[in-house]
Amino acid sequence: MTLQLYKAAVINCKFIELSTESTLVCLSRVVELAQLVMQWEGDYAIYTKIIEIASLPGTVGRVGGEGLRGICRTVFNRKYPAMVNILEDLTSLLSPSSETTLPVSMVLSLCNVCLEHMDRNNADPAFEKVLGGDFCKWCLWHSQTEDLRVLSEILRAVFNLFFVSSSYLRVQLEVFLQSVHLRLLHPPPSPSNSEDFEFYEKRTDMALDSLLTFCYEPGVLRGLYVNYDCDLTAGNLFEDVVTNLCDKAEAGNEKAQWGVLAVIDGIGLGMQNTPTISVSPPLPSSTTSISPPMTPLPPQPVARTSSSGSICVDGESLNILTEMKRHKSKLLSVTSEFNNGNRNWVPYAVERGVIQTENAGDVGRFLFEQGGVDKTKLGEYLSKGPAEKYPFNAAVLEHYSACFDFSKLTFDESLRVYLRKFRMPGEAQCIDRIMEAFSQRLHECYTRGGGGEVGRREKEGEPEITTGEGEAPPTPVRIREEIPQNPFRNSDAAFILSFSTIMLNTDLHNENMKEEKRMKVEEFVRNNRGINDGQDLPEEFLINLYNSIKEQEIQLHEGDIKKKGIEGAVGDWGELVADGGGWKEGEGVEKDMFTTIAAPTLSALGHILATTQSPQLLLACLSTFSTYCSLSSAVGMHEEFNDALASMMREGRRFVERVRGKCDQPWRGEPVWLDGWEGDNATDFRGLLALKTSLHLTSIHLPSIRLSFLLLLDLLYLLRSLGCLGMLGEVEDFEGMERSCYAEMVEGRRREHEVSMREGQDATGWLGGMVKQVLWGGYDYGSEQADDEESLEDSDNSEPSISTREAIRKVFEVSGLDSALLAPTSNPFITRTLLSHRSIRDKAELVSWMWEDQAVICLEIATRGVKGGGWEEWRDEILAILEQTDMPYLVERGIVNVLKTFIHLYDDASADVKKDLLNLVNAIGLIKTSVFRHVSNRVAAGISIVLRTCKFVDASEYAVVLKLCDRAAEFRAGRGFVAAALDAVVDEDKDQLVGTGGWRSVVATCCKLSGGDYEGDLSYRERAQKMVADLWSHAVGTGMKLDFGIAMSVCQCLDTPELLQRAIGSVGGEQMTIDVWVRLFREVFLTREFGEDGQEDDRMIWSNMLGRVVLVVVFVYGRDKEGGGEDLKGIVKGVIKYLGDNARNTRAAEVAEASVQIANNMGNVFQFPEFQGEGGIGEWGVGCLTEEGFAVVQEGMEVRGGEGGGREGAGEGGEGGEGGAARCVPLPPPPLSSQLSI
Repeated sequence: MTLQLYKAAVINCKFIELSTESTLVCLSRVVELAQLVMQWEGDYAIYTKIIEIASLPGTVGRVGGEGLRGICRTVFNRKYPAMVNILEDLTSLLSPSSETTLPVSMVLSLCNVCLEHMDRNNADPAFEKVLGGDFCKWCLWHSQTEDLRVLSEILRAVFNLFFVSSSYLRVQLEVFLQSVHLRLLHPPPSPSNSEDFEFYEKRTDMALDSLLTFCYEPGVLRGLYVNYDCDLTAGNLFEDVVTNLCDKAEAGNEKAQWGVLAVIDGIGLGMQNTPTISVSPPLPSSTTSISPPMTPLPPQPVARTSSSGSICVDGESLNILTEMKRHKSKLLSVTSEFNNGNRNWVPYAVERGVIQTENAGDVGRFLFEQGGVDKTKLGEYLSKGPAEKYPFNAAVLEHYSACFDFSKLTFDESLRVYLRKFRMPGEAQCIDRIMEAFSQRLHECYTRGGGGEVGRREKEGEPEITTGEGEAPPTPVRIREEIPQNPFRNSDAAFILSFSTIMLNTDLHNENMKEEKRMKVEEFVRNNRGINDGQDLPEEFLINLYNSIKEQEIQLHEGDIKKKGIEGAVGDWGELVADGGGWKEGEGVEKDMFTTIAAPTLSALGHILATTQSPQLLLACLSTFSTYCSLSSAVGMHEEFNDALASMMREGRRFVERVRGKCDQPWRGEPVWLDGWEGDNATDFRGLLALKTSLHLTSIHLPSIRLSFLLLLDLLYLLRSLGCLGMLGEVEDFEGMERSCYAEMVEGRRREHEVSMREGQDATGWLGGMVKQVLWGGYDYGSEQADDEESLEDSDNSEPSISTREAIRKVFEVSGLDSALLAPTSNPFITRTLLSHRSIRDKAELVSWMWEDQAVICLEIATRGVKGGGWEEWRDEILAILEQTDMPYLVERGIVNVLKTFIHLYDDASADVKKDLLNLVNAIGLIKTSVFRHVSNRVAAGISIVLRTCKFVDASEYAVVLKLCDRAAEFRAGRGFVAAALDAVVDEDKDQLVGTGGWRSVVATCCKLSGGDYEGDLSYRERAQKMVADLWSHAVGTGMKLDFGIAMSVCQCLDTPELLQRAIGSVGGEQMTIDVWVRLFREVFLTREFGEDGQEDDRMIWSNMLGRVVLVVVFVYGRDKEGGGEDLKGIVKGVIKYLGDNARNTRAAEVAEASVQIANNMGNVFQFPEFQGEGGIGEWGVGCLTEEGFAVVQEGMEVRGGEGGGREGAGEGGEGGEGGAARCVPLPPPPLSSQLSI
């Protein structure tokens, strides 16, 4: 009851006197009472009463206005039925014809209160009708105002509409953004006075503020992209908004700069989400296609219902949207070629896949379907003639006209639809050709399906009219239940009436014609008598046609409704909004969004980085740069990534160059507040942050590096000159190697250069606090200044003052770039760039030490990446380096890198790469002696690792590597490494060496070490002999065949009787051919001479060896009477003679006895049955012994030699005297196995 009383009190309140204070208090109480009532009952009558109060002037009106805001907030919060009525009423107050005294700004403010308290995506048809109709229309109308408060409320309303009703306001929102927001960003170029300039600047700022609210809502940006940029019938709204923001940002507008950063950051955030797309139900379309599209379009997203009841699309929708965007880009490119008058646009369209063939039918259908075609150009193209001269254009016009279906349209509707698609040319002959094509198509459609005359209006609705993409249907429309017969007897009648109708349209709607002179209906009917093949057209038909033209003008020269400006859009609002469609909420499209706006945003980011004077904006810009680089790297846009990185590198390089001369001066640790930077401090602050960001991004996105790597190299050279490269500044060497003289020379020159650069430079102390913030603490540009100051003070107390050099070194260290560059990379571009940037093949005649130092850096980094690509370039560059004579430091590093690469790649390399590596090793051995002498230790150390780690399968591989060992051993610095390397490989890989034949090369080198061939150095003699003995023994043990070369080398190396006895005595007779044995006996065994003093033991050992070896050979080749032949007899005879000389000429009794014993053993062997018989070596051998003076007992008989025999007989019961013969006592023959081995 009380509520009803309150309600009645408010509704029945009357306003008599407004000037007194008591009246104001009373009205205030009425407003409060109204708000209280509305809390319980949302009665529309209460609202209307408060509207009356708000319409009153002065303070009373303001009180009512505040009450209205509370009422609107309550009604829409509580979802009272009065919501629609209130919104309709407020919309009516926005009409220019409204007589309300309420300010437009207040009405718009109330509308915004309603919108902000409505449910998001409210799909109530009642709201759709209000918001999509008059509300948007009158907001667009008022956007032309000079009242900034009104404009502010309109911009606020547009943003609210995106969240409340975007599902059914797709076209309206596009018009708002194009006609209001983007228009306001471009004020007139030359305002008449300063007040106008200030006014336009304020409007621009307001538009930017509104766009910023969109930029900070990633969902809104996605919606713009999905619903406009990916829609074939809409403009590229997202791209246009961002491009305009970028233009303003580059012009120095800070708000636009923040907007650009927000767009990129929003896209980066969205890339982390799972790609899905939810689509609102599409609105009924006002147009239908009369035939399939001429070119295959991408499939549309297929809707499905989720478990929650919302409508979304399947997993293919993201790809579908992407394909739609690509297809749209193709269509726009072809359309642009047509609009620009390119005569070859048809072949271009076929090449792009937009038109299937170059025939007139496909071209005509494309021009009919593509909404972006310039209407003036289209009219000129279609009407080009005559047909005899331009038959293709005439055929296109015919096929183009055939795309229209006029069978269900009246004559004037058909003419409107036809002429709306293009701009009518001005030449009479062109008009004739167009109207002739129209009349023929019209008569064909009427003949086939009837139509033409206006029938009875039995029901309301919209006709199905195909007008092409983006075209609205004509109004008014007429729908018939019954369609009469075709009124035209032939197409000529339709042609004449078409001309007559156009003349009527001009007469009735010409603003310069007086009313009394305009054509009357009777005149129109009279003028068209007898045109229908000699007969009259139905009078009712002509009267209805006259009235239709009088009611609505045929627009002969209209353009795109969306681009006609605000007044044109408002005037054609019904047609405009009829072209609506469903709103799609897109996710997962950020990749395509980024590729669309990557170029303009990068340009804007670079401008912000280089020019901003705001530390907060600078920090945010660098953060966005990081996001941009991550996005471009992720989507494979390497060019954009490198351009972004290059922008930061240039700033970082300028900073390092500025402070290079101050690098040893201490920082005083003075904090630099973000709001206090200026001058050089601000410039250096920008440079240090850019340096840190660029190095960090390079380290984490190294595979994406392309052209920016050249800038990086220049920056690295500069940092190296300061000694700030960390591990990258220290070249990698073999373990245990000290710095070479060449490296010391370059380092000394570098230090001298730094000293010269620092002379006369003063210190700067401001950087201390800044670096502590940037490097150790980091900036948080979103925090309060007081917090920043407190943290900086704490850091000043905890961190000591450091030098500028240390700060830059710290920047490089925390970036992790040194580790990234030194790690194996899969980016062949980096390798090739490194090799070409400081290529020895392209150098001038004279280069500086600094150039050489930089070339070393390039070579070191390139070597790490050669496995990932660029092998041929690396190989050729290394070969060129090894041929140099004036850059020894670079040559040294080339050698080390060749050997390191050999170690890492050889085993898994292809045959071609292995061949290249062996050629490089061979090239090292050809280096000039003056250089090689100082690097021989590194060569030997590398070869040592090569021999121990690489698995060679061929003797030629060992030959190449050991040839380099041989060259390194020529110099004392490398000789020890060579000996150690050979020792290690012999100890660990005998099987590999012997199996591949590589042991022969090892033996050859060891022979030189043993013989003192290297500068007469015999310090490695014993080690070399041991290695040879081990290898020979291992080879003999495998039973392999041995040639004279290797046997001779072993004999030369093992030149002591004891060593040679062990080596040769272990060889099986069959392991060497008789020819090899013969040569060894003739050239080595039988030529050895011993003195009489102190060499008796050696003589005796040598004699034993000869006796044993010759018997081994005899047992192998003496059984076959043809096996040994004269060669075998020759060495047997030589040994017997050698023994005879020993027995006769030596003064040492033990040597003589040993010789006689050896001869005795030989005699025993010769008596074996297998050596007997005609031509056998046994009888011949006994004869040789006898001739040499040895006595041989055969079957109990003593055989003595001739005169001049031995001085003393030997054997049991023997007697000797002067000139007597030695006696050989027969011994039991040993087993065959013991005869063949030691």
